[in-house]
Amino acid sequence: MKIRNLLILITTVIIIVSMVTVTSVAVFTIKKQGRDDIEKYKAEELAKVRHNLKNLAYMAYDIVEKNDKTAHDKKFLEKYYGVRLKDAMSIADPIFRTNAEKAKEGKVTLSQAKKEAFDAIAGIRYNNGTGYFWINDTTFPYPRMIMHPTLPELNGKILSDPKFNCALGKKKNLFQAFAEVTKEKGEGFIDYFWPKPTKEGLSALVPKLSYVKLFREWDIIIGTGIYIDDAVQDAMETSKEALSKIRYDNGTGYFWINDTTLPYPRMIMHPTMPELDGKILSDPKFNNALSKKKNLFQAIAEACNNDKGEGFVDYKWPKPAKDGLSEPVPKLSFVKVYKPWGWIIGTGVYIDNIERETARKTLSINDRVGKVIRKFIVISVIVLIAGITTVIIFAKSITVPIMSLADSIRRINKEGIYSGESPVAGTVETKELGEIFNGMLSDLKRGDATNRALLKELAAHNNTLELKVAERTSELQATLAEVSEANNKILRSISYAKMIQNSLLPDHNTVEANLPNSLFLWMPKDIVGGDIYFTEILEYNYLIAIVDCTGHGVPGAFMTMIASSTLKKIINEDLCFDPAQILKRLNRAVKSLLLTSSGHELFDVGMDAAVCLVKPHEKTLEFSGAKLPLYCISDGKVKVFKGDRRSIGYKESPSDIDFNTVKISITDDMSFYLSTDGYIDQTGGDNGFSFGNRRFRALLNEICGSPFRTQREMLLNAFNEHIGDNERLDDVTVVGFSL
Repeated sequence: MKIRNLLILITTVIIIVSMVTVTSVAVFTIKKQGRDDIEKYKAEELAKVRHNLKNLAYMAYDIVEKNDKTAHDKKFLEKYYGVRLKDAMSIADPIFRTNAEKAKEGKVTLSQAKKEAFDAIAGIRYNNGTGYFWINDTTFPYPRMIMHPTLPELNGKILSDPKFNCALGKKKNLFQAFAEVTKEKGEGFIDYFWPKPTKEGLSALVPKLSYVKLFREWDIIIGTGIYIDDAVQDAMETSKEALSKIRYDNGTGYFWINDTTLPYPRMIMHPTMPELDGKILSDPKFNNALSKKKNLFQAIAEACNNDKGEGFVDYKWPKPAKDGLSEPVPKLSFVKVYKPWGWIIGTGVYIDNIERETARKTLSINDRVGKVIRKFIVISVIVLIAGITTVIIFAKSITVPIMSLADSIRRINKEGIYSGESPVAGTVETKELGEIFNGMLSDLKRGDATNRALLKELAAHNNTLELKVAERTSELQATLAEVSEANNKILRSISYAKMIQNSLLPDHNTVEANLPNSLFLWMPKDIVGGDIYFTEILEYNYLIAIVDCTGHGVPGAFMTMIASSTLKKIINEDLCFDPAQILKRLNRAVKSLLLTSSGHELFDVGMDAAVCLVKPHEKTLEFSGAKLPLYCISDGKVKVFKGDRRSIGYKESPSDIDFNTVKISITDDMSFYLSTDGYIDQTGGDNGFSFGNRRFRALLNEICGSPFRTQREMLLNAFNEHIGDNERLDDVTVVGFSL
């Protein structure tokens, strides 16, 4: 692509990207600010609505609560219902007085007069059948029932049963309270609990207020009462009537009441839809709450299911209008439960005006965004035209001199460096470019002359060098032949040493016959190595040991011969089977054989070792280690028994050092492993880190459930995968076994 076209393209892209970026930022800023303003407006308006709704609902709640408290207030009940009870008593009082006069005049006997009066009183009912009279005497401490029309089984009984301890709100005997108030004042009011007559019989105990009066001529107490739940019912009706008449917010605001029944509540009072009163609110048309088609009144009941018994609910509901009710519009309500009556009192405000204002603000924002985009498009076109024109003029001042320079270079390339020079013209940069090119051309001419002279001189030297190379090559071939022969002799010796070292290892068939559940991974770094493992089958037990000697290769192999022969002598000739004693004697023998106690620093050699004595019949294992550990796998967990921190044979290891023995009780699921440090210390992987103790323990835990033949392959594969193309650092030995 030509420079002029490239500059035009780059300028166009920069201008377009810049204007798109600026436009996008401006649009994003306007929209974000607009959304923030809308959200702030909605939040503020809804906060006002919520505050007002809560205050209104609390006002309605106070009305209901006040009416309920009034219905339970004794003074109010006595004042409000006392007149009724005294009026009722005025019916019974003449009956007693008439019969008492008849007895005094001798028209009837006293017993006949009482019977006639009692029979007449027993049949009197009022207040829809729930009002009646009873008669008891004034006996202390507990009166006796003379006549009770709804509970005749009490007639003639002393009223001392604890179930009558329900008067005056302090578990006082009801009939004692009757006797005390009439004795003191001749009459009075007593509140208590008593069964209420219903169509099905008698209900459970309900609050009751009774008026009792002493008929002194016969020394009896006549009583009648009114059930306080009737007063509560009156309070409910009063509350419903009061709330149904309240309006606010230009007549669109009102209160309703529903109960807390689930799954679907029942409407108790709705002022704008009285046809709902008393109905179960399960109609699908009420599935319009919380913007997810949830039943509105279920949502209202759930909103009150908290410590405060109140909450907000959003939904859609018809709005009162001049010509009736509108289509459902958005509404927010606050509901609060009055638990004593099981009422949920609710009131709400239509928020369609907030939605309309939000929509208006959204349209305004979109209009602003459209104007900004159109304005930036016009500006972009103008800037783009001006930028392209400027680039074309500027590109011409650059491209003409460059094209002249290019023609000159093509001519020199075609005809040679002696065909001419490049023109020096145009801008400062193109002039400088021409001068630099002419300077390079001069250098090439001088270099060409020098090269011609050097080529002649090089041809003369080349003939002499070929003769010397042929002579030296012959000498080198003779030397290489001698080195190759010496090397072959060394390799044959080391290979024989390998055979010797392999003969020191336990016989494979013997080990497999006596230790079928075992594995032995032995990998010298070189042809021979400084690691060796050792087994000895005893009469009832067997010994397993590994040894990691100083160095590897031939020096290490010599050390393994010392270790192997010494172990065999300690076990077979000295009959020493204790792992700690074996290590102690091995230490003493190595120091004696290698003179490591002498002052010469070259004799500071030794070995690390671990010895296990396995007693299958006793199901025990005795372990002792010189810097090498024992790994025990059981129940998915790895336990490490560390050896002593002293090695064997070194100058720093005293001749009389004592090693510790660990005794382990073996279970059927246990597996044991011994390892030299070659496996753990081997570096590898992408970062060149060592295999490490933690990964080694995890690997043992992973493989321990497999057969030991498979375990050996898994250990080998894991090692080879880790080492990759890295160099082997040390000999590797791993031994594993179980009962």
